Amino acid sequence: MKKADLSKFIRFAIVGAVGFVIDMGVTYLLKERLGLYPYFANAAGFSVAVINNYVLNKYWTFEKHSSLSAGQFAGFLTVSLAGLLLNTLLLLIFFGTMRLDFYFSKIIATGMVMIWNFLANKFFIFSKPLAEKR
Repeated sequence: MKKADLSKFIRFAIVGAVGFVIDMGVTYLLKERLGLYPYFANAAGFSVAVINNYVLNKYWTFEKHSSLSAGQFAGFLTVSLAGLLLNTLLLLIFFGTMRLDFYFSKIIATGMVMIWNFLANKFFIFSKPLAEKR
């Protein structure tokens, strides 16, 4: 892995950690304090974290200093929704089928999904347009 890619991955992981805290906080609040359905709480926590992560990843991780773009956010959201689907499927396996602790399951699922999210964002969402690569 190139030094620049390693630096981006570390930044991505830091942003992900901040997003994870937001995700877990919202999930906990909705599930434990408001008594909402665990999978709804999970989706809501994930969604709030996505907005935070888009802004931080755009400007800090991938250093794209253009203005916020609805199209780029739509792509980021699509990658994130695919990650949410994968995260939820993994939760169903770890928590629903294997009966592991809900939050332990969420930690495992989130770590696995982080790799997908980094690669998809690096190569598709925040990459230079094809014309700039030549």
